[in-house]
Amino acid sequence: MQHFTEEHTSKNLANLLDKTIKLIPSLDVTKTKVVSVNDNAANIIRGINLSETIRGQVNCMAHTLQLVINDCLQSVDEVNQIIEKCKALSAKTHRSSRICNKLKDMCEKLDGDPSQTQKWPYRVIISPGGIRWDSMYFCMESILKLEEPLLQLKTMDADFSVVPTEEEFVTMNELCKVLKVFHLGTAELSAEITITMHNVLVFLYNLHSVLIYTSEANKCNHIRAWANYALLSLNQRIPDCGATNKYFVLGNFFHPKYQGLIARSKNRIEYDKFLEDLFEESVGDNQVRQ
Repeated sequence: MQHFTEEHTSKNLANLLDKTIKLIPSLDVTKTKVVSVNDNAANIIRGINLSETIRGQVNCMAHTLQLVINDCLQSVDEVNQIIEKCKALSAKTHRSSRICNKLKDMCEKLDGDPSQTQKWPYRVIISPGGIRWDSMYFCMESILKLEEPLLQLKTMDADFSVVPTEEEFVTMNELCKVLKVFHLGTAELSAEITITMHNVLVFLYNLHSVLIYTSEANKCNHIRAWANYALLSLNQRIPDCGATNKYFVLGNFFHPKYQGLIARSKNRIEYDKFLEDLFEESVGDNQVRQ
């Protein structure tokens, strides 16, 4: 692997891609269709479009789902307030060992209280980072596991005034249930040891169903509103749950477990026409190799 030291312009990226691909042994770019999997950055997309050797591209699904989450994490004021409180609480505990010790002492006190129905072992509150949305999910999950000690401290110690209220803990718990689906999906689709293209459609349809159910049936008004925003963003960034993306459909169609069943959600006439166009472009000219 060589470090790319030039300015990351579209033209420079295209030149580097072409140069690198042409160095691959036994690869005849005139007979093989080279497809890129990439993030959604504008310079990356333009660079691939300018490439002489890459003839198709697929936006990274994990990155696209991250953008969906970023679109809607702050879309509901009540949810955003909880997120800000979690960030502030995490920052406090990471800056002050004194505050951490207070939390440790409360955990030990509750663990020794026979009236408590569960144990509350001390754990570090995870700090949310700016690169992946997952870190915010992990932050909230770590705070949820300290709910009772934190609520106790909130009532008696000004250092813990930023702790969410009991009602906000309920909302945060419901939010994390939905975010966990995103997290597990992105973890699977980001795995480097297996090819997961055939799983994209299945995951997107399942995620779509989870968001619809949450937006209609969740008991928390704030979470229903949040799920509606997430559903809107998902539909905008990934129309039709990915069923019109030819590469997702190819992976799904050829996998023996699925055999294109997800794509068949389209009506039969549209489905047959879609497959006809798909194979004429991808297989008919002998550019795709299984």
